[in-house]
Parts: sequence; C-alpha cells; structure tokens
Amino acid sequence: MDRLSRVSPPVLALILVGVGAVLGYGAYVSTSGVAGSLPPGDVKVASKGEAFAINDQLVPGKYTIFDFYADWCPPCRALDPELRRLASRRPDVAIRKVDIVDWESAVVRQYGVTALPHMKIYDPKGVLLGEGDDAYRVLQEILQVDTL
Repeated sequence: MDRLSRVSPPVLALILVGVGAVLGYGAYVSTSGVAGSLPPGDVKVASKGEAFAINDQLVPGKYTIFDFYADWCPPCRALDPELRRLASRRPDVAIRKVDIVDWESAVVRQYGVTALPHMKIYDPKGVLLGEGDDAYRVLQEILQVDTL
C-alpha cells in the first residue's frame, strides 16, 4: 500500500490545493515579470505575520508605504509590482511589505486589517497621511501616482 492511499480524502485534498497554490504562484512570478525585472528600490519586508512597531520601520526623509498583503491574495499580487516600480522610480519612497499570512495573525489583530490589499502611508516626518481606501487618494494627490 502506498503512502497516499493511507491519507484521508480531506487531508489529501488540502495537500493538493496547497501544492496547486505554490505551483500557481510560481507560474505567476515567472510570467508576470515580478522576479528580477524591476530595478531595485527601497523595498523591505517588515513582518511575516508577527506584531511589529511601525515607528521602528519608518524611513526618515522618505514617504513610507506599508503594504499589508498575503501571497494568496490576487489583488495584492497585482499591486506588488506597481509599488515596486514606484520605489524604483522615486528615491523619496520606501515600501515596507507586511505579509499578514492569515486572518488570525498577530499583525492583523495589531493593526485591525479587515481587507486586502491595505496600505498605510506616512510622510517623510513620520506623520500618517492615509490608510485603507484613503491611501489611494494620498498616492494620487500627494505622490502624484495615478497608475495604481
């Protein structure tokens, strides 16, 4: 008897869905031009689900955009290359990626994230300019970005 025949159908289904998600994301990255094709910009990971202090991640002298996302979120994957392009074109912009991992993570509870993608944008002095839907207004009016 092989190993797969001893796995219960619900567990096997979860395994197959997980493998499909990983393969699908790999195909997305390899065909979307995300990996390796963008010039470097100030983009760093701030958290992978763990609680963290935003003030410790603010970049003095730059607009700091916190991009709350998840790998399993299609709109988040669409926004990512646009934010990376912005950071590569604008030396006054820093992107800090916050992977929520799942809706039960500490960072979701800490910052009250209820929808994805979710952004928080701070000015060069560390003042919050906008978050959530209002972040898009900040991108347009203050950073004069109209392609996101």
